[in-house]
Amino acid sequence: MLGPGGREGQGDEGGRSVARRTVIVGLCALLLAAPAPAAAEDDLWDRTISLVSANPIRMPGTVHTRMETLDRHGAVKVVEDYWAEMSLGPDGEPVSALVRAEKDGVDITEKAQRQGKKREGRGFELGPESSPFLPENQEQVTVTPREGLEEIDGRRCQGFDLVLTTDQTTYRGIAWIDELNAVPRRYEFTAEPMPPMVQQMQMVLTYRPLHTGGWISEQMVVEGVGGALMVKKRFRVTITFDDHFVVD
Repeated sequence: MLGPGGREGQGDEGGRSVARRTVIVGLCALLLAAPAPAAAEDDLWDRTISLVSANPIRMPGTVHTRMETLDRHGAVKVVEDYWAEMSLGPDGEPVSALVRAEKDGVDITEKAQRQGKKREGRGFELGPESSPFLPENQEQVTVTPREGLEEIDGRRCQGFDLVLTTDQTTYRGIAWIDELNAVPRRYEFTAEPMPPMVQQMQMVLTYRPLHTGGWISEQMVVEGVGGALMVKKRFRVTITFDDHFVVD
């Protein structure tokens, strides 16, 4: 160690004392300046968002939509089933083609295809801007972790209360994320404003993890009440996604 005069061995004790004080002061400064360690819940949410960036986008190749009209006791009165094939159009946007439709077991494909063309662009759709997990949407998302864990499909999950605000819609809900692999298991949410003639609506999205570390949407269930004036109907829509493919 160099002493005050610059020669080794001279003023050792004083030099060591000054060095110790310098190190202690330096460490104190670093500790005071360093940010507090991130909470485990915040780290889990960040891991989820990172998984999105690390995995390719996948979209379903087939979609089965079941629409049920319920009576006031919850019993099913009418069932409509629609099967569609999904692909990418010339501009890279998802394109849906209805291939079969049934109402209470009776084929109504041709009628549904004609009605579908008339209704294009008038339905309630969930685009990429409605996802709380996309990295590009994080500035519009407010997330608050819940206390404790809950078991979802046999997995211990952390719940996050969240609000996602877009130009036209505000989504409020709870995202349940697997504490081990950071994959979302379920997302329960509402949307404001609701579609025309709908008074109540609750949506639940469930996901399936992939061996690559990402996940795919598995099913979406929408339940609510709609109608005009004094005529109100309860409904349940179950949308099942399958045959996913990677979007280049």
